[in-house]
Amino acid sequence: MIGALLGDFLPYIISALIGIGALIGVYAGGRKAGADKSKRKAAEDHIKTRKRTDDEDYIDPDINAARDRLRDRGER
Repeated sequence: MIGALLGDFLPYIISALIGIGALIGVYAGGRKAGADKSKRKAAEDHIKTRKRTDDEDYIDPDINAARDRLRDRGER
């Protein structure tokens, strides 16, 4: 009895499962792409900050003054 009912609806059930699997795959791919984009932006920001730090003149021995100058340059 169950086999007869299931046999009629089996193609629909399989199609629904394939569709759900495809949606899950697309969702997971989008999340991974978003995470990669976030990591790439963080790396680029680190590179920019590092370059600004390397270009800074350390004439003033006061590290707080150098930090303040870097922060002020970043806000421009």
